[in-house]
Amino acid sequence: MGLKAVLESLDDVPDGVRDFYVEKDGGGFRLDVEGVETKGEVHGLKSALEKQKRETQRAKELLSSIPEDLDGRLAELEQLRQEKAEQEQKKAEEAGEWETLKAHLVEEHKKKLDERDARLAERDKKLDRLLRENVARDAVAKRKASTKLLLPHIMAQTRLQMVDGEERAVVIGDDGKVRYSEGDALMTIDDLVNEMGKDPEFEGAFPASDATGGGASGRRVAEGGHEVTSKAGLKDRAAKSAFIDAHGIDAYNALPPK
Repeated sequence: MGLKAVLESLDDVPDGVRDFYVEKDGGGFRLDVEGVETKGEVHGLKSALEKQKRETQRAKELLSSIPEDLDGRLAELEQLRQEKAEQEQKKAEEAGEWETLKAHLVEEHKKKLDERDARLAERDKKLDRLLRENVARDAVAKRKASTKLLLPHIMAQTRLQMVDGEERAVVIGDDGKVRYSEGDALMTIDDLVNEMGKDPEFEGAFPASDATGGGASGRRVAEGGHEVTSKAGLKDRAAKSAFIDAHGIDAYNALPPK
């Protein structure tokens, strides 16, 4: 019986034969023969060879998939890369132009808003003055005083202010604060005109006596002393202005045409 090339143990091997075996890495024993590979070594070599064959086959497949006009394909890819870069640059330039246009549009829109706000502010200013003038003229007409003399002073001492949810003409003092009459009520333009009537500085703006003939005809007495019974009696613009200053616009409107 021949000797086994590989053994797990030397227990059954005769003493004279054991010297022909050497211990393997990982356990067991193999026959120590020069020039002859063991079964394990042969298996390892076969595995390495099979792996090398597979890698070679894979390399052949990859080589076969490479097109014959490889240089042309590479040039085409480079051209596509350049075109993409140019497109991206164009988009960036267009984006920059849009940002400039957008900034211009925003600036124009702001300019229009500022112009609108300016117009609204001017309109509010005119409405403010018109409303206060109307209230002032009515208050002066009640006292048959001179609108021409009193109106500038009234306008300088009044302003519009929200009171109980509505805009009202209120009187302000030299300190810019709202003035109050007796009883902690807001001072009105009527109160201001009455106050002016007691001030010697404005004595010339008020009639010397409230009695001017009485009744409707009394309100129609012109400064010349004659009674005005119609608008035709006021010969010119100066006479009309003098009548309105003395008696108010309502008295003028109440006059018949002739």
